[in-house]
Amino acid sequence: MSFLRHKIDRVIVSMAAPELQLHKAGNGYIGKVIVTEDMGKEEAVMPPQRVLVMDNSGSMGDWSRQMVHTVFPEFLKLLGADLEENILLILFSAGTSHHHLKVGGLSTFQLPQQSTTQMKGVFHALQTQLDVSNPFVQLLAVSDGRVNDQQQTAEAATKVASALKPHYQIESRAVRLLTSLSAQPDTKALASILQLNTHSAATLLDLKGETSEIKEMPKKIANMFSQVQHKSFKLQSNSALLQLQPWDEPTDQIKLKLGKNTFWLAAPPNEASINGVLMRLKSCEPMTSSTMHTILEDQLEFFTTHLKVLKVIDTADAKAQISRIVEYFKGLEASLPPDEELAPLLAGGGLKNRSLFLRKTFQRRLRSVTTMLENIANDDRVHALNAAQQADYLRQMSVSKNSKALAKRAQTAGMEFDAVLRKEILRMKDNLGDLDGIDTDKQPVSFYSQASTVDGIKEVCAMADDAEVFEVLTAVDLLRLFNVVGIPAVGPVADFPDPMTYRLDQLMPGSLISVASFCC
Repeated sequence: MSFLRHKIDRVIVSMAAPELQLHKAGNGYIGKVIVTEDMGKEEAVMPPQRVLVMDNSGSMGDWSRQMVHTVFPEFLKLLGADLEENILLILFSAGTSHHHLKVGGLSTFQLPQQSTTQMKGVFHALQTQLDVSNPFVQLLAVSDGRVNDQQQTAEAATKVASALKPHYQIESRAVRLLTSLSAQPDTKALASILQLNTHSAATLLDLKGETSEIKEMPKKIANMFSQVQHKSFKLQSNSALLQLQPWDEPTDQIKLKLGKNTFWLAAPPNEASINGVLMRLKSCEPMTSSTMHTILEDQLEFFTTHLKVLKVIDTADAKAQISRIVEYFKGLEASLPPDEELAPLLAGGGLKNRSLFLRKTFQRRLRSVTTMLENIANDDRVHALNAAQQADYLRQMSVSKNSKALAKRAQTAGMEFDAVLRKEILRMKDNLGDLDGIDTDKQPVSFYSQASTVDGIKEVCAMADDAEVFEVLTAVDLLRLFNVVGIPAVGPVADFPDPMTYRLDQLMPGSLISVASFCC
């Protein structure tokens, strides 16, 4: 009887327990948990470590003092830090110095002498000075000019990032302080700080170095951290199955944050708990290519922004990280079942079905996670952007037309046949009414597509109705619909610079076929 009572009590608790959703995804599983305040324990509440990294070079001038004495104290106050809270201040110029002090000590802190701008030592200070007993870190970096050791800074940051990320939840933000009209803050160096983010999208802010702006600076900086939560929630499973990132070694516990949490599992757990409270395990629909965006929404935002930060850093190690991220998601997406098989649309050879096949294929490609990530990874023009353009590129966190246009500023203009053909098709579409009087029933049709030349013109013009798809169509794609009907012939395959030199071996009268049919 007591055993039965225990089983019933456990079922009742389970029905009211926090829910862990499980989606089969390729060879593994995706887990989703929405964490609320009541899931935490009061003793688990822990303020984050606050770390301020500041450029103290000569170009900063009096702004070093203004930031430390005025802006930083007000900024920390807005985040909820009291005057007795410990902070870590890291200053870089010709060398790097670190200072452990109270928030209240910032206003009277005596800054060391200003000099040149060497930043690589910042990352050694972060690795050795963070408190290992507190996993939460809020990190702010401020700089106003180009660092003299940009490459060494990027390399040092990459090494330290791999050492810190497994042990800390880091919310890293950066400020480009515009103190000069002639010099730009070093976006690449600040991106080295941004790559330390573990869960949130990178945030980069430009502030004008003007005394009239000082009053508003703390509020603008604090707004970058407004969504950060620092209450501890520990998810545990019955065995080592949990992964915050898909290439992590599986473990039996991970730390979650308030709100939506998405993570990976090597296999479904038999039992899971959050802060010691048993969870209800819910088996959900397997992830498909169309639901991938929804299920992995927060993780895709993080990885998209992280890729862009790595593109700006542009070291060999950053490129290796980019390759790993893209290859993983490419393999994952390839393993997912599609919602609809498109191949049957081509079975009959009809022009309308071919048009539908092209449109659906490109719509699927545009929604593809792999395509989105590869657009960033393969954009080799980013390294040619200047510091201001790189900052704008990072702020365009989605792969939008604006971010693509920013990257194209570094590309030399030239003739592109795909674009020329799309332009001509738009002109045809504007004048499509001129064909209204033509009786297509009396026009010759291709034996394969069973469509006339006029049908082909209308179909290819109809592709322009979907602007997003039309923009990515190549000339070859469009020729698959441009159904110009004629008599088939046999001729030699060779280069003929002058049409007068082209000779046919054989005409085939009685048959009709189109250019589009040859391009299928």
